[in-house]
Parts: sequence; structure tokens; C-alpha cells
Amino acid sequence: MTQGLLLVNFHYVRDPGLYAHPGIHPISPDAFRRQMEQLASCLHMATPDEAEAYVLHGKELPRSSALITFDDGLVDHERTAMDILDPMGIKAVFFVCSRPLTEHRALAVHKVHYLRAMTEPSRFRNELLAALPPEWRIRQLTAEERASAARTYIYDRPEHGEIKYLLNSLLPEDVLDQVTSTMLENRGIDERAFCAETYMDGRTLRSLEDRGHCIGAHTHDHRAVTRLGDDEDRHMALNIATLAEATGRPPNWVSYPYGRDWALPADPAEFCKRHGFSVGVTLTGQWVQPEHTPFALDRINTNEVDRVLSDHEFHRR
Repeated sequence: MTQGLLLVNFHYVRDPGLYAHPGIHPISPDAFRRQMEQLASCLHMATPDEAEAYVLHGKELPRSSALITFDDGLVDHERTAMDILDPMGIKAVFFVCSRPLTEHRALAVHKVHYLRAMTEPSRFRNELLAALPPEWRIRQLTAEERASAARTYIYDRPEHGEIKYLLNSLLPEDVLDQVTSTMLENRGIDERAFCAETYMDGRTLRSLEDRGHCIGAHTHDHRAVTRLGDDEDRHMALNIATLAEATGRPPNWVSYPYGRDWALPADPAEFCKRHGFSVGVTLTGQWVQPEHTPFALDRINTNEVDRVLSDHEFHRR
């Protein structure tokens, strides 16, 4: 490989010491800064425009490059841009869900993360089961589902891994959304205030765009595009319109929530063309080459950086 583009993705960037229990697994700001310095020491830090020209038109990069991305639209991302990226001259792509902006309702995935991070695991399990509708409260995982949970959540005790499997793979989105809102309410947490503390607002998105960053689409409420069904067009149109109103232009990039094979559209090119996107990104693979489809680009997360860079250096020798 003579040249390639490495897309690196982040979610929470905050002090891991804030949370007594597993649920939110952030990278600390200091560790994030060190990783940016590490990447910049061996790769060109591409801008979104450079990355787009590379994947759409084959325009050469100065050398092998990295592009930084963030998913979900968290307030962490603005702080990180202001305190670390902007002083280093690094431009990033921020993929944003629109429901917190338009409805002041949190995304189910973040309610789960918060509740798990603030609650002892056994207590969380009991509170969740108590809040579920009766038909789900008595639902027992099959042997196959338990085996799948064990394979997926290798670091969890079986009973906790099975709860995570129930949350992430079995519960209907509307049930999970309602239950987690109820659990927040039972703790005296106002969901509108939770949104204000958790997500960037429209003014912040415009500021990021004005400073040379890029705002991309991430669906309205973080549902996998494979689960949108007949609601897809309305759902994506709402996400696109909300971001266009905030930034002054419709988003050209999209990140598929969850990013794995099961969550990707059957035909990414058709999906992107139908909704007006030029670039789509996943959470699979590693290096992007110009011959790759621009509608399902490979991307890694922060935990994979050291391994990928080590392998890159080996092949350069």
C-alpha cells in the first residue's frame, strides 16, 4: 500500500473516572490529545474536503492520511474540537442525530449508557425488568440467544451479558425508548435537561461548520437504517432538513448507526443517491483506497489505532 486513508471514529471523549459502573466507555481528553499527536506524527491529517476528493475523484493525498470522525452529536465533540482539534489545525466530520434537536428527546442508546454507568449492574437489571411491559418481563432467552450473548459480551457475567443482548438485539426500539425514559423519570431526571447536557445544539453545529469542520447525517433517532422500514424516507428527510437548517447546507456525508454489516443498507449506493449523500461510512475494515465504493467506506474506532498503525509501519518497511 503506497497511500491510503484511515478514518478513525470517536464517541464519548470525557473523564472515565466520572462513572463507577460499566456503561459509558470514554477516551479521556488527554488520551485523545495523545492519539491525535500520534496520528499526526506519521500520517497527514486530512480535511473532509481532501478525503472527499480522494474517495470520489481519486485525487492524491500528500501521503497516507487520517480523517477524524465523531458519531451521535454529543457535547463532548464541541469541547474536543475547541480544546484540541482547532489548536492543532485538525478538521473532522461530526455525524449528528436530529431527534434531540427537534423533539428534545434523548436517543435510547445514550439513555442506556447513562443508566448503566450510574447504576450497579444487578440493580440496573432489576430496574429494567420491572419497567418492561409484561410480555418482555417474562421473556426468556433461548439457548441460541444466550450463546450469542456470551459470544458478543465476553467480558460480562452471563446475566449481565444477556441483559445487554436483550437491550441491543431483541427489544423493539419503541419499547426500549419508553422504558429508558421511564427509568430516567423515576430518578428525577428531566429528559429535556438531559438532552441539553448531552447533545450539541444547532448553534454549535453552525459554529463547527464555520470553523472548517463538516456536519454529516446519522439518522433522526439512531435507528439502524435496516430497521427504518417504510419510515425511511420521512426519517432521513427529517435528519437532513434539521442539519441543513442548522448549518445552512444539506449534509453530504452519512454515517450508518452501529456501522456493522447487519446495520448497513442492502445497497449503500442506492441509499446514498436516494437521500443526496456523496459519502457513506461504516465501522468495518481499515484503510480506504480510491477504488473503494464511496458509499460504504471502512472506518475504525479509537481502540484499533495502535494495531492498525503498527501494521502500516510494518508494510512500509
